[in-house]
Amino acid sequence: MIIEGLIFLLVYLIFMLLVLLTVAFFTLFERKVMGLIHSRLGPNKVSLLGLLQPILDALKLLTKAKLTPLESNYYIYNISPHFGLSISLLMWLRVPSCSHSISYSLLYFMVVGSVLVIPVLMGGWSSNSKYSLIGRLRSVAQTISYEAVMTTLMIVVCVLSFSYDLLRMSLFSTRFVFLVFPL
Repeated sequence: MIIEGLIFLLVYLIFMLLVLLTVAFFTLFERKVMGLIHSRLGPNKVSLLGLLQPILDALKLLTKAKLTPLESNYYIYNISPHFGLSISLLMWLRVPSCSHSISYSLLYFMVVGSVLVIPVLMGGWSSNSKYSLIGRLRSVAQTISYEAVMTTLMIVVCVLSFSYDLLRMSLFSTRFVFLVFPL
């Protein structure tokens, strides 16, 4: 049982690393297009085809100076971004594939997506600043209002496809995509 857990953890870490690399190179693609549109220096003219740009961006983020408010709850304030990142990476765990699908993957997606407001609220509360807390409460309210619309649209597709499985819903929605457009 311990070996199975370690294998699962290893597969999960490899999968998350691949997701992060994919996101890095999607941002590289976006920056290349924006550099072409604006005709400015960027990944188009720097380094070998701009392939070093995601690596340099990651190094810049790791070496940035970190500001922590003096009166904040230090540990919770610094853990909340990591907690948010790990929750958002958990959403990728149930992306449908042809080889493996879960019957309630839509509910998993909606539950994990709704839990993402907790790290945002944790960061505002732990800063011990009323302005930071008000700003975080505003962003939580916006997130919840966007989730209400997204959940309604997902439930429409769920009802039309008679399934909570994201793979089955995606196959359904490609045939009847006009039914799920908002008016």
